[in-house]
Amino acid sequence: MDERREILYWFRVSCVPYGGAPLVVREQWVGALLPVRQPRPVEGPESFLGVDVLDRRIVNAIQDGVAVDPGDALKALRRLDRHEAAQWWGQLLEARRPRVASLLFRRHEGDLLPDRMARMLHPDLETWDYDVT
Repeated sequence: MDERREILYWFRVSCVPYGGAPLVVREQWVGALLPVRQPRPVEGPESFLGVDVLDRRIVNAIQDGVAVDPGDALKALRRLDRHEAAQWWGQLLEARRPRVASLLFRRHEGDLLPDRMARMLHPDLETWDYDVT
């Protein structure tokens, strides 16, 4: 089992996310199920300051965001055979942004599913923390 925090939700990306990555790379997120290990506040939206992946001088206020571990995000892309996007992100994170703690998505860019529901709808997720993809 992965030593990180447990998966609380899954974020299913339903539209092309906003951001500094090339459009062809951002398009590859659509349909991905991304594990969310950070609890969300029950009282309302969770705001973040998002820093652009290519130009660190660009900072965006994200009124309601979803933070995803970069390793989990890359794993999701690989499991969907979106290797070019995974390679682009992997190279960026390794070479230029090794200390990035999370990738941020805007809440309206997808659906949050409770862990149990996502695993019921997608039984292949049962092995997520055991797979070395």
